[in-house]
Amino acid sequence: MKTIIFAVCLTVFFVLTPQLFAQPIPPSGAGIGGHGTSGNQPAGAPLDGGFTLILLMAAGYGGRMLIKAREKKEEESL
Repeated sequence: MKTIIFAVCLTVFFVLTPQLFAQPIPPSGAGIGGHGTSGNQPAGAPLDGGFTLILLMAAGYGGRMLIKAREKKEEESL
């Protein structure tokens, strides 16, 4: 059951992640004065800091749970 849940979560992650980066750059003439006064500047929100931290924490937690599951399986087989 856990394998199925993990597979579903992994699939959802890989399906939704590209959409986070799919934000189009607005046209240079948008609004009064355009997008920035010195010309067209790239738009977007930086996701690196917190996003990377969450991914590392999730990977660490998953690794810890995997090690605990292997240890439990070894104890049961003895």
